[in-house]
Amino acid sequence: LGRTPLDHCFTGRRGPIVIDWPSCRVTIAPDPAFTFAVVFTPPGEDYFCVEPVS
Repeated sequence: LGRTPLDHCFTGRRGPIVIDWPSCRVTIAPDPAFTFAVVFTPPGEDYFCVEPVS
């Protein structure tokens, strides 16, 4: 993600949310009722947040 700040709600989510790193993979399998996903990258931090929402 680098230095790109992001605070966005993506619509139309279907299926799992997959986060891929070179050494690791995380799969989030939310209930189908959660058709949105919020992605947030706090400025100046080295982490990000992904949250399925309805």
